[in-house]
Amino acid sequence: MYDDIAYNPRNPTPGIVVNYLNGRDHYAGTIKDYIGASVTASNFLGVLQGRRELIEGGSGKVCGSGPKDHTFVYLDSLETRRLVSFSDDALHAKDLTEAIKKLLEERKYAKMVFYLYASFSGSMFDGRLLYNISVFSTTAADPYEEACTSE
Repeated sequence: MYDDIAYNPRNPTPGIVVNYLNGRDHYAGTIKDYIGASVTASNFLGVLQGRRELIEGGSGKVCGSGPKDHTFVYLDSLETRRLVSFSDDALHAKDLTEAIKKLLEERKYAKMVFYLYASFSGSMFDGRLLYNISVFSTTAADPYEEACTSE
């Protein structure tokens, strides 16, 4: 997570993150491995692929999955067609699907579920994932539509 909610000037309860009025604080005690400038496309791919050598900043934690593991990925971001925005860079559809194919070749998962919430998010997978790679991807929008969000 970028970690820009708790102390955002628009947050009515500085330092506290709730999902409803007077709700439980979801910020206190939360371990944050990658925040701010360490939230990058390169770090995301490094974490996903279990490749510490690609990581700059953050905790250095990566996925350590193997051939019997079921992997769940949730990514919430801004997007234009065929790319997902990070703070100062972008993850391109080609790079994401190549990383997933490499994970399959290296037997780093048995099954994968990938949730992507962003406008035009369907364009990240549309026609790019093979049917026999045991990946279920679902997106907030098709390749040509904006995702609904609340401000």
